[in-house]
Amino acid sequence: MFPLDWFAFMSTPSLKECAETVPVCLQTVSLASVLEIFRSSGSEAIVVVNEEQCPLGVVNLRQIIPHLISLATSAEQPLNGATSNISEPLSQLNPSVIESLPILPASLTVSQFLTYLRGEMGGEGEGVTVCL
Repeated sequence: MFPLDWFAFMSTPSLKECAETVPVCLQTVSLASVLEIFRSSGSEAIVVVNEEQCPLGVVNLRQIIPHLISLATSAEQPLNGATSNISEPLSQLNPSVIESLPILPASLTVSQFLTYLRGEMGGEGEGVTVCL
């Protein structure tokens, strides 16, 4: 049997009940700092904010791998024109690793969110990251 609150939750769930907390970092932190955040948090995503703490986007661990490979290659062949190093700020990595992130109210119901996804993504909402 399900507890009564489960039925209340299922009748009007909001995104707040489904949200996952992830680490946050400034856009000015270095790639080395981002790697440490990934290591210490165990998370696969970090929300990037500006100095006013407004979300700018998200960095996923899978996006960092090409930069690490580039760093390893440039260490072996220093003249290959690599555009990133471990102390470079996130905002200056080329290509950028910061994905844009739609910001939605946490009070949005799941059904409103699904409607949003259908409109924004043509019905393809799997694997979407949003900031609440």
